[in-house]
Amino acid sequence: MSRKKYVPLQKRLAEDATKVEDHSEQSIQVLLYEWADKKSGVKYTLSSVYIYNFDKFRWETDFFICTNSFHSHEYEIKIHRSDFRRDKQKVKKHNFISSVYNKEDITIDYFIPNRFSYVCPQGVIPIDEVPEYAGLIEILDLGKIKIVKKAPLIIDKPSMKLTAHMADRFYKKSRRDEMNYIAFIESFRNIQSSKISGNEKNIALEEMIKKYRKNKRI
Repeated sequence: MSRKKYVPLQKRLAEDATKVEDHSEQSIQVLLYEWADKKSGVKYTLSSVYIYNFDKFRWETDFFICTNSFHSHEYEIKIHRSDFRRDKQKVKKHNFISSVYNKEDITIDYFIPNRFSYVCPQGVIPIDEVPEYAGLIEILDLGKIKIVKKAPLIIDKPSMKLTAHMADRFYKKSRRDEMNYIAFIESFRNIQSSKISGNEKNIALEEMIKKYRKNKRI
């Protein structure tokens, strides 16, 4: 009897989403990782992390690419049109990016992306609603990626602080995941060694797994 081939969760997420309406933020992140891995000149890729900030204001980045020349590209994932339109309520973030793009504010101490793009299932975001400083990428059926509008250059200045900043992000993310894993293993052992009944033990294990999945980013 042949063993069933193990397929990582990330891969299964992308394979399950064969139609544009099947996609989630996580399945699109998987596709972006695979797409970025095929691009030349990419140094770092990361998802669901706080990278950029200005004036003590931070925002979470759905997906991030840093090139060998330390230019960065932020990708904002939107699954529904209503989600995209709610994003416009992030007035401080978008006003600032717009002001830098239009050369109204070129303060070099701010840490912002060199390029910015929206990523969505095909047809979710009308191209005429995409800001002038942003690009647009669509996810087609079977996970194909189409650049509908190339992201313009917001600021042509590499961030030499990026390596230290990325190291800090990687450390905090890895530490959080490791602590979640340690707590998960300890809880698993405690439940397995407990004297509760088999059915109650199964319920406790299911609840523990749900909690672990909630705390751990995919």
